[in-house]
Amino acid sequence: MKKDLTKTSDFDAYELQRRMEDQLKTSELSAYTPTPGPESANETASKPVTGQIRILVADDNTVDRIVAKSLLHKLGYHADFVSNGEEAVRIMAKRHYDMVLMDCVMPVMDGFEATGVIRDPASPVLDHQVPVIAMTAGFVEGHEAKYMDAGMNDYIAKPITLPKLAATVTKLVTLHPGNNSNNTAKNAGNLIFDRQELAERLLNDESLLHDVISDFLQNLPQQLEDLKTSIDTPILAHIIKDSAMAIGANELYPLAMKIEIAAKKHDHEEAVRLMPQLEEAAARLIAILKDEVRKH
Repeated sequence: MKKDLTKTSDFDAYELQRRMEDQLKTSELSAYTPTPGPESANETASKPVTGQIRILVADDNTVDRIVAKSLLHKLGYHADFVSNGEEAVRIMAKRHYDMVLMDCVMPVMDGFEATGVIRDPASPVLDHQVPVIAMTAGFVEGHEAKYMDAGMNDYIAKPITLPKLAATVTKLVTLHPGNNSNNTAKNAGNLIFDRQELAERLLNDESLLHDVISDFLQNLPQQLEDLKTSIDTPILAHIIKDSAMAIGANELYPLAMKIEIAAKKHDHEEAVRLMPQLEEAAARLIAILKDEVRKH
């Protein structure tokens, strides 16, 4: 339950919260009528355009919704927002989504229960296989299985940042069936390799940028081969992870990190399962980087 700030001396905090809520309520979801009550918050970032990815964000925290709205807008996605799992399930029975960002702890129905309903073939949800990304402020390394067992496809720790969101969303958007429009492909290409972010870190020195790309292309194939041969060696995945992060490879980075975590936990089966995904992501990245070199 929200604290009634009008009954305290902290009126500035109350006014800030009111303004944030007003900002998010600029347009209602036309196809969905929320359950009446002070906790109901169903906002639309912008009306979706045909062929573009539609994302549903379920989060009861006003600040988190504003952050998610801003970051998704920067990534070129359109999003609808609800404040609990029950509202998420209800709207997903009426409207198709390409992805759901699901807060784990919410009132009425939490993210774990809502995901269970989404995965239930008997539920009225339109797409039972829609990718669900857990959002959690209490993430503990080694607890990844908890989210996967709940039916979630991936997870992202709060506070959410643009690189983390880009890496996680892009990976699942590109792998989910049906998301192969030209706009999606363009967004995916930009996010697999964030050229702009790398260029800015290198002070827009184009010569240095291409030296970095060339060095990465020269080393990555052998690094992948070493990791595949010794999949249980954490340092090998760590090397790829650090290189991917340094170059702005937002799809490759989280996969290498997951293999590193699996290796540290001596989870051989999980590391082996992830390796083909890492190789596929590397192939996509290499193709983009080689094209960048050719242009140069």
